[in-house]
Amino acid sequence: MASSLESNKLMAGILTAGIIALGAGVASRMVYGPHELEENAYHIEVAESSANAPTEQPDEPIAVRLVSASVEAGAASAKKCQSCHTFDAGNENKIGPGLYDVYGRQAGTHPGYTYSPAMAEHDAPWDAQELDGFLKAPKVYLPGTKMAFAGISKPDERADVIAYLHSLNPNAPALPVAEAAPAPAEGASAPADEAAAPADGASAPAEGAPAPAEAAPPTSETSPPAAEAAPAPAGEAPAAAGEAPATPDLVDPNPNVTIEEVPTQGG
Repeated sequence: MASSLESNKLMAGILTAGIIALGAGVASRMVYGPHELEENAYHIEVAESSANAPTEQPDEPIAVRLVSASVEAGAASAKKCQSCHTFDAGNENKIGPGLYDVYGRQAGTHPGYTYSPAMAEHDAPWDAQELDGFLKAPKVYLPGTKMAFAGISKPDERADVIAYLHSLNPNAPALPVAEAAPAPAEGASAPADEAAAPADGASAPAEGAPAPAEAAPPTSETSPPAAEAAPAPAGEAPAAAGEAPATPDLVDPNPNVTIEEVPTQGG
């Protein structure tokens, strides 16, 4: 009986130790285990460098773009607007007002259409400049407008649509004309590449400049006197000008000594 009781106590101790060890492991993992943060503990805000930011190139003036605008291309591009607007002579309103005679029409005045307060108060006619700005980004150009269209980002496509809208109104004012480049002023100097180069590399004297003075002949005061010719010995003809003087014959300084009498070295 006693041995059975001791065995039960031993088994209970072993089970208790196992439960405690298991619980300690779970608790330690909960306390010391790594946790995935929902967000960064430190927020670092980095300002975008203006040097790396893309710069938007300004559009060419609408008058310049209209020179090469195509009415046919504008009609094809305007098809995306037919779900909200009409372009025929009936000029009926849909979600947006009819656009048959919109070019030259005062903004917010088409009969039978309820405009937004921003459009109704926009006191300007729809000319090329106004249409170009509005079609590029309607909500930016006219905040508060009901038009949900994002806009036409391509400048040439906007010019085509404006040329098409202008063709729909028989009484539309004329399109703007691009100013011609100013002509060069009269009397302006010719470009450097058109200037005539002097012949053989010599620089031509300027017109009207005095001619270089000719070298004056030497005078007796400035030029040294010519060397006088030495008189020729009597009986000899003077040497002709330009001829080298004759070399005199060598004279034996000691006529009494012959070649045989000249002592030789080592004799």
